[in-house]
Amino acid sequence: MIRRISFDLHRGEKLLIAGPSGSGKSTLIKLILGLYKAAEGIVYFNEIPLPELNLPQLRQKIGLISQNIFLFHSTVRENLMLGDLKASDEKIFQVLEECQIKGKILSLPNGLDQLISEKGADFSGGEKQRISLARALLKNPDVIIMDEATANLDLKTANEIEGMIEKRFHEKILIKITHRPEEIQGWKIIDMENRQG
Repeated sequence: MIRRISFDLHRGEKLLIAGPSGSGKSTLIKLILGLYKAAEGIVYFNEIPLPELNLPQLRQKIGLISQNIFLFHSTVRENLMLGDLKASDEKIFQVLEECQIKGKILSLPNGLDQLISEKGADFSGGEKQRISLARALLKNPDVIIMDEATANLDLKTANEIEGMIEKRFHEKILIKITHRPEEIQGWKIIDMENRQG
């Protein structure tokens, strides 16, 4: 059970949720997404209680980038356009370049129309993570949740992509989940380690 959690976030603000495995980081995110119902307390969006909101519409405004990536057995384009069903090829390639995966997609025999095998076996963990990042960027949500989002990338690439996300979405709400509490300038911090009971 998570206890003593209370915070508010506004546009342009950033929150770091830190703590070891099992400390409730993912539970907190599921509460925010409405996947779990809080036993006590209420989650509000724009001062409206979560139970009064249309959850599918709410989730369209939230981009979740997780370390556990799921790619559908369909084309690269269809996997990406879960985020934006109207995105042009120009917009898609711009985002792929920002996520440093454009070259890989262009090298595929059918490019964006390449069929992805079951569970994305054609791609490495880092490549799948880049595709997931691109999907979220195309969605252009109001809230971005990065759940160990760059865990499968090397440190340099991870820092570059996270920096790009912060710059691109500086007017949105950013939530980052990590195992270690870090002092990051401009970020609010919640350490989950001592918030269970």
